[in-house]
Amino acid sequence: MGADGEEAGAGTVDSAPAPVTLDEAAADLLQPEVDGILHSVRGEDARGRFVALRAAVAERRVGEAELPALEQVLRLGIETGRFERVHGRAADTLARGLHARTPAGRAAVAQAEAVTGALRALNGARLEGFTVSADGPGGYRFRLSTDRGEVLLRIDRGGVRVDSVEVAD
Repeated sequence: MGADGEEAGAGTVDSAPAPVTLDEAAADLLQPEVDGILHSVRGEDARGRFVALRAAVAERRVGEAELPALEQVLRLGIETGRFERVHGRAADTLARGLHARTPAGRAAVAQAEAVTGALRALNGARLEGFTVSADGPGGYRFRLSTDRGEVLLRIDRGGVRVDSVEVAD
């Protein structure tokens, strides 16, 4: 169950994402990253989004309008390893925690919980085999076979999803 009493991944849609409140360490991590993006971003619309994010970070409260830009900064810093490389492991951990509080992060958590739920159907089963196969650019399929059934997962830039679950009675 989520904090709002709904099951994670139960298909509910938040009417408005909750603002993300930043502590001093988070604001100190994000401010130079946003400034760096502002120095390189072209286009009035994109620049406006990051100017708004810079103001929100300075106020330590990122609202709904600024969340997509925050998610972009966090995704870029985490995926490229920049947070850890430039600011250290603790900063990377902080960034990952912030990401988990965004709509994209909450969706990723819900995906992981759904996959974990599907895999629980095979708890206690004897592993008979597994395969990983390429499934297009940046995509993979993971097949896990046991004496009680099989789970097929798809893993790509969109996350990890259950393609199918077959469990014997």
